[in-house]
Amino acid sequence: MMAPALSRLGLYLEEVAALLGQVPRHDLEWLERILRQTQGTGRMVYLLGNGGSAATAAHGALDLQKRAGLRALALTDGPLLTAWGNDAGYENVFAESLRRLLVPGDTVLLLSVSGASPNVRRAARLARALGAYTVALTGESGPLGAEVDLAIRVPNTTAPRVEDVHLVILHALAEALA
Repeated sequence: MMAPALSRLGLYLEEVAALLGQVPRHDLEWLERILRQTQGTGRMVYLLGNGGSAATAAHGALDLQKRAGLRALALTDGPLLTAWGNDAGYENVFAESLRRLLVPGDTVLLLSVSGASPNVRRAARLARALGAYTVALTGESGPLGAEVDLAIRVPNTTAPRVEDVHLVILHALAEALA
């Protein structure tokens, strides 16, 4: 008798597990070292992203702060984003917050499935220019990876799968740093 075919749920879970297994461990270990250094010097970790990545950034900041004791902040506050969008343009919403908050030695985690969001890319370039460590969590492509100190790519372009892996990475980091 043949085994029953996997359900759509089962296929999804297997695909996410396989993607997580394809993320280079040495990149995750490098990110852990960056966050440990940030933690040890009392510097800030800023997280940002659009849409589902904004939600993942907010969740990650919560866990890094509460679980691991890092000084972490997600730049995903709705009123602040719309204020900057109205006054400086949506492409500047994250850069303008970073311009006012960032000090050299801080870390900026930039989440983008596509790796192509203009506001995330602009924030990455500004953060590097201001002396921050920049780390992108992205999908399999996009120019953001070339604009940061470390790019951790999930080899997929489907937003829910990539976002799931990003959240697992952030949970694992919070656990490791606790």
